[in-house]
Amino acid sequence: MMGLTLSRRMRIILLVTLALGLLIFLPMRVALGLAGLERLGVAAREVRGTVWSGRIDQLMLGEMPMGSVRAGLSPIGLLTGRARFDIERRNGLADDIGGALTVALAGSASTM
Repeated sequence: MMGLTLSRRMRIILLVTLALGLLIFLPMRVALGLAGLERLGVAAREVRGTVWSGRIDQLMLGEMPMGSVRAGLSPIGLLTGRARFDIERRNGLADDIGGALTVALAGSASTM
């Protein structure tokens, strides 16, 4: 039986395609875990969606309940060496929120 042989160039193209696919479809739950936001006291009941557009249900920042929010990783933040998760809850009510959770690659964390 003859095996599949690929050129070196084709192997590199396949590996780059696989890496891009994993990055594009990375689950938000995995990205939050990799960013280490538990150091900020961040907790949630459920996390859904991709890293670019997800939803966090029953978000807690320390002792403060934030409710259910939309969240997404900022690509510009990645270029500056920080993982910045923009969060917002827009229901047209007085308790609407917007902000970001930021973790620097060096390990320091902050909220805005």
